[in-house]
Amino acid sequence: MIALSGLWVLRYHAALYSTDVIPNDSMVRIQGYVTSQPYLKASIQIMRIERFQVLSEPFPRFSYGDHVQLIGNIQERLTDSGQTELWLIYPEIRILQETNGVASPLAIRIIASIYGVRQSLQEIFSDLLPEPHASLTAGVVLGVHRSLAQDFERALRQTGTIHVIVASGYNVSVVAGLLMTMLGQFLNRRWVLPLAILGIILYTIMAGGEPPIIRAAIMGSLAFIAQFLGKQYHGLWVLLLTSMLMALISPLLIYDVGFQLSVAATFGILALTPTLTPLLARGVRLLGRNLTEDLGVTLGAQLSVLPILLVHFGSVSWISPLVNLIVVNLVPVIMGFGGLLAGAGFLWLDMARVVALLAWVPLEAFIVVVNWFDGLPLRPISISSHSAWWVAAYYALMFFWIWKSNRHPARAVIQVKRRDE
Repeated sequence: MIALSGLWVLRYHAALYSTDVIPNDSMVRIQGYVTSQPYLKASIQIMRIERFQVLSEPFPRFSYGDHVQLIGNIQERLTDSGQTELWLIYPEIRILQETNGVASPLAIRIIASIYGVRQSLQEIFSDLLPEPHASLTAGVVLGVHRSLAQDFERALRQTGTIHVIVASGYNVSVVAGLLMTMLGQFLNRRWVLPLAILGIILYTIMAGGEPPIIRAAIMGSLAFIAQFLGKQYHGLWVLLLTSMLMALISPLLIYDVGFQLSVAATFGILALTPTLTPLLARGVRLLGRNLTEDLGVTLGAQLSVLPILLVHFGSVSWISPLVNLIVVNLVPVIMGFGGLLAGAGFLWLDMARVVALLAWVPLEAFIVVVNWFDGLPLRPISISSHSAWWVAAYYALMFFWIWKSNRHPARAVIQVKRRDE
């Protein structure tokens, strides 16, 4: 770990000074590939071309992998994490080679094909479901949140449920588990694991390939490999190793807010939840064992990401744990119906309409809960200080509590059992 840390420091400094400095408002001429799936937001087409974020007119529509030439003025913008991004606002764009051209690299054509399937699934959801139900389904199943109505997106942020529409480790576990189960019925055991991992990779690309889903995919794949080989899986060590390797490959990834939240939430579930659940179990007769475990997972994740949310966004909802506890069991149902709807939409439209009617029920329940809590006149937790000292103190106290709780794990369990007797 020390060697990896030292190597990361070298990579980090190299990454900071490896790119050419481009003066703000200078005119540039660039040739490169569209490296993200373009999307529309308020009649503006947004995409990434090499290391530049680009805003353009809604037409012509560009696709991932298009080889283009840009002419425009550079504008510097600060991200939520305080990093500088280079933007080109309405530049002149000329397509040199479309994605489906023979000259396009094979990897780009493969990824573009997967994105094409993703776009088709979004269209199926949009054709068969009203809004915001269609966008919510696309978010839960595919991690697409850019087509959400502004009011509903604001409600998700206010209630602390915006993470639901980001493909996560839960999605990976569902996809991997389904693949392992289905493939295991028809194939030899030695073929199941590689095909399941291939399925995870394809889903990761389809879900957008953002850092949180990549982390979840790596950890999920390693978990299945450990299970396949009959080895013990140590979640915290795998989280640490995965995070360090990802940061080693892309050193500036540590500034990505999504990556920070993903790692912190996973740490909270793995390390904090086991210490919280025995405390929450005092009310097991009132809540029930399953609900107590769900609350432990929710609080573990929420407490771990609290400083990150406050630093980057300035406020956090008081009711977030309660809302998450209520809607958490709706997410797998929505994901299941979304998968059925996607399959039926490709195979038989009449069947897809029936599935859409069934899918509407959990979607409507989710939307009603989020909108109701958003309407409550409650002020969020706010903070004006962006100092790193209180963040460091918060996590130091958390680590100390986890360490102290784990010194005598059996004592808490015995106490809880005695209360249950």
